[in-house]
Amino acid sequence: MSSSTARWLTKANRILRLYMSREVASEPLRRVTHFILNFYGPSWFKIKSNSPCRNGATNFFYLVQLFREFDALDQAVVRPVLKNNCYFAHAENILLAAPDVPCHSQAIKDVSAASCKVYRRKSRHGMVLQSKKSKLEIPKIDSKKDFINS
Repeated sequence: MSSSTARWLTKANRILRLYMSREVASEPLRRVTHFILNFYGPSWFKIKSNSPCRNGATNFFYLVQLFREFDALDQAVVRPVLKNNCYFAHAENILLAAPDVPCHSQAIKDVSAASCKVYRRKSRHGMVLQSKKSKLEIPKIDSKKDFINS
């Protein structure tokens, strides 16, 4: 754990202890405490327990789900930070988080191959559909006997 992370955790801990020690908390203290309990704490534990890079997109999605529960004032504070750190929402990181199921793996290979050849989304989609169509038209050959008979 970096010293910066340790400082943030210490700061959050001290703010929560301050909140507990007050009989009547001020509105800014309530807002910060609400943020720590409903966003910072849960997201820190989620990221710590699912830290590999392949879980980055799911961790970011979890942050977005927590973000949606805030009111507009708190969302305005958090939105620039999420926008600045949204690299786990890029397509390649979302594909990295996809389960390793054979059909998904083949789809990822097809999209990756199309991405290397064309640049726009519409062109890539057309190329993937065309390659799927051509694969269906090719006869399936399981043995030499099938090859000779076709």
